[in-house]
Amino acid sequence: MNAANSTPHINLARRLRRTARALRSDLAGEATELQTLLEAHGHSSLAVVLVVLAVPAMIPVPGVPVGAIMSVGMYLVALAMILGLDSVPLPRRLAQVKLSGRLARIILHRMAWLYAWTGRYARPRLGWLTGAAAKRCLGLFVAVMATVIFLPIPLGNIAPGAALVMLALSLLFMDGLGVLVSLGMGGLALGYMAALGGGAIWAASLLGA
Repeated sequence: MNAANSTPHINLARRLRRTARALRSDLAGEATELQTLLEAHGHSSLAVVLVVLAVPAMIPVPGVPVGAIMSVGMYLVALAMILGLDSVPLPRRLAQVKLSGRLARIILHRMAWLYAWTGRYARPRLGWLTGAAAKRCLGLFVAVMATVIFLPIPLGNIAPGAALVMLALSLLFMDGLGVLVSLGMGGLALGYMAALGGGAIWAASLLGA
């Protein structure tokens, strides 16, 4: 990817890091709304919204069902993709979900790293996988991954969350190869869920014997 194409994403990474530093210095505002993370991007395409929702869903927070909360927004993104829309506003209650200052800074730094890293390696290719028709089909994939994230599966958020992050970044950079990788990651997530379900059934049959 040439420098001209990567510069916007380098600037985005820098902006997210600046926002994280500002949150650190703002001792009076430890709680940060999800909307703040979205506004830090400067725009709210479906891909950006999906990144903002999927990254927090991958971070375990004891006692807080972050994945289940974020999956609500993911369903809206999935629906928008299926309908061929370019953006979707977050419901007010979801946009106003408060994150601790520490968690918000972790999320911002991780997103900054993701944009910078992806900008080095991604490039437009396999365009048929990132076009309008493909996005409608990928909306179904987003809905399936959101369902897996919603379910109370031990460590079940990580693989589907990573798959959605990869998908969002691939759509943002128009990299069809990344879309294929995200689909593979989603397959692993479903395999993990199936293995846990099978193990639970097997254990129940032993106990009932």
